[in-house]
Amino acid sequence: MLNNQVLLKEIIATHQKYPAFGLDSMYHYLKPKFGASRARIHRLMVKFNIHSIRTKAYKVTTYSEHSRHIAPNLVNRNFNPPLPNMIWVGDITYIKTAQGWLYLAIVKDLCTKKIVGYSFSNRIDSNLVCEALIIAINRQNPPNNLIFHSDRGSQYCSHDFRTRSEAKTAIFRYIEGYYNLVRPHSALNWLSSIVFEQSLKI
Repeated sequence: MLNNQVLLKEIIATHQKYPAFGLDSMYHYLKPKFGASRARIHRLMVKFNIHSIRTKAYKVTTYSEHSRHIAPNLVNRNFNPPLPNMIWVGDITYIKTAQGWLYLAIVKDLCTKKIVGYSFSNRIDSNLVCEALIIAINRQNPPNNLIFHSDRGSQYCSHDFRTRSEAKTAIFRYIEGYYNLVRPHSALNWLSSIVFEQSLKI
């Protein structure tokens, strides 16, 4: 049987590398390698006060009460399409830096939960979203019947950074090195976006 000290060491190392992991993410991440039960991992996490570290502050960055034309909602609550590149959603986030706000637009595939495009700007405008969408299209080459849905509500931010360049580097590492590649998603049977996407390719 796996020694608790060995398992705890791995839990701590994983927590330090991926501090946003909660119990379920930790369990499904460690299960293939160690085979430890969820209850055992939970006991160790509670005993040594290891828990998901997430900070969010909410701010409205999109003004939805306007008179411009609004496209119909084609998603119609279909949040789990069977294949990639059928439905994408867009959102805007803001990050505080010592140089002022840095805005980030993302485009996410609802099937794979993968962030397929993103862009940065010092200003929040339509170009920010358009650039993220163009990057996603060039990266994924979706079919003509793709549905793109953008959020009209409030957005969020998390950490403070010293410079916009530092924020961009950290976000790039988070998206490409963690969110798409490593982070287990409950909606994907606890697989990462990349692994799930690969499983769909026959």
